[in-house]
Amino acid sequence: MDLEMNMNLAQEQRLLMTPQLEYSLKILKMNNEELLELIDEEVQANPILEYAENTSKPSRNMKDSIKDTSYYDEYGTANFNEENDEFNYINSIPDASSLKPSLVQHLLLQLHTEKISGIMMELCEFIIESIDSNGYFTMNEKEIKQVIPSTSKEILRAIELVQSFDPPGVGARNLKECLLLQIVRNNMKDRNLIIMVDNYLEDIAANRIPYLSQVLGLEIPRINQLIAMIKGLDPKPGSRFSLEIARYIKPDVVVCKNDDQFEVMINKEQLPNLNVSTYYSGLLTNRKQLNSEEYSYINKNYTSATWLMRCIEQRLNTLERVTSAIVLHQIAFFEFGKKHLMPLTLKEIAYELDIHESTVSRAVNEKYLLCQWGVYELKYFFSSKTIRAANGEDVSSSNAKLVLKEIIDEEDKSNPLSDTTICKILQEKDIFISRRTVAKYRAQLKIPTMDLRKHFNNG
Repeated sequence: MDLEMNMNLAQEQRLLMTPQLEYSLKILKMNNEELLELIDEEVQANPILEYAENTSKPSRNMKDSIKDTSYYDEYGTANFNEENDEFNYINSIPDASSLKPSLVQHLLLQLHTEKISGIMMELCEFIIESIDSNGYFTMNEKEIKQVIPSTSKEILRAIELVQSFDPPGVGARNLKECLLLQIVRNNMKDRNLIIMVDNYLEDIAANRIPYLSQVLGLEIPRINQLIAMIKGLDPKPGSRFSLEIARYIKPDVVVCKNDDQFEVMINKEQLPNLNVSTYYSGLLTNRKQLNSEEYSYINKNYTSATWLMRCIEQRLNTLERVTSAIVLHQIAFFEFGKKHLMPLTLKEIAYELDIHESTVSRAVNEKYLLCQWGVYELKYFFSSKTIRAANGEDVSSSNAKLVLKEIIDEEDKSNPLSDTTICKILQEKDIFISRRTVAKYRAQLKIPTMDLRKHFNNG
């Protein structure tokens, strides 16, 4: 049964979801981590399915039935070449396991150098393991006591000990405490700095500079200086540990330029090679040695093993075809960068490849692409929002956001631009969107309003 043939249904037809097809779609949607877990479960449960002795190269039986991709070669832009030596540079990207310790590991390493009582060690370990990815500890005293019988004094001492570890601000229970911990650790002794963090965070966020100047009795330049110091603190001290791992995502597919041609290369190195047991295969071919129950058991597992291998094979093929089609449509992006991203929908790719739109959606789900501009989720290349420029060409919403951000970055901060003015500037650049859309895009880019962007330089 061909997965793509099953996906190629007319709109008026309903998709007949057989268990085999449902399994295929499940595998197609999986990211590599989920697929590796599934493969391991299947190998453990199925005596016929085995890991190949050499898993450094794709096994022959998993390559042979991958369809020819000469369709893309005709256009001279996307050519799949799995033997290209340049693909080996993927292996230079470190695994997450080889990176710096996680936040929890980093804190536990510091904890285990402390000479403290058993109850304190237990409390600190619990607190550390409960800290969120941003470095905050948000459980209350009652919740801690339900897990570890302890006194309020012991809990407070444990929290304070964890808060003394690196990175500064870790273990804080709210933003104010996080910033104050960093001020103390950094030996920032300015009394006004502590007063501002302790009492006026909302006013700082609302950019009420004249008000702060009045209530604190300080000149505006000094207020700006103190705010700059506060903004130099880290509101999420634990986030850099999670970002470190995110930075080293191993891509599912690589696009690189070879001469004048972009090549699409699927990263198969992350997946193990699978084989069917020759012993059990031999028993199936000589079934006289088996009774009906034995034959049924072996045949069922053989069918399951070969179907899994076929689904993995088809997943790689579909991913390669979809990525190649993306490259064809987004050739300007791969050549020149973000500003040249074009509008593209899942439906367009589905129509071009003669597969169902949901197949494209599953194929790009949690899959990552590496190119000269960085690592991108495949979903990044799709934009349903299309803006018509004055020259008749379509502009993606992503492009409009990039231009909008550039306009705001270059504005006079003492006299920031209103959304209406930004709308007019965009029109001058042949991008026609409404003021409401400007406000929406600005919010999506997490750029504050005009009032909050205003810088006060003097009294």
